[in-house]
Amino acid sequence: MAPRWTPHPPEVRAAALARYAAGEPVGEVARALGVARSRVIAWLQRAGTYQPRRPSTRTAAPSRTPTPATPATPSTTSRAPLRVTLPSGAIVEAWDGAELGALLAVLDG
Repeated sequence: MAPRWTPHPPEVRAAALARYAAGEPVGEVARALGVARSRVIAWLQRAGTYQPRRPSTRTAAPSRTPTPATPATPSTTSRAPLRVTLPSGAIVEAWDGAELGALLAVLDG
């Protein structure tokens, strides 16, 4: 029974290494020689000459630990006013943080 695959001739591997060393991109080397891109990369890695031409755009796998939910801000999720009880017992209502800040500034001043 014949093997499922036959190794590429040493000349093909040598040609791939030489073309890559001359500055030709891995994809073009593979296409020109009729070899899979992954095979050319494996040869280059084995020879210790493979340097990816561009940084990887892949990110790390997402974390499996759940991210704690951020508390919703009342001004963006509902139309209920913000209520603040002052030390005197008075309740101040405002529709957003800026309005509340202005009211407290008036009361303090």
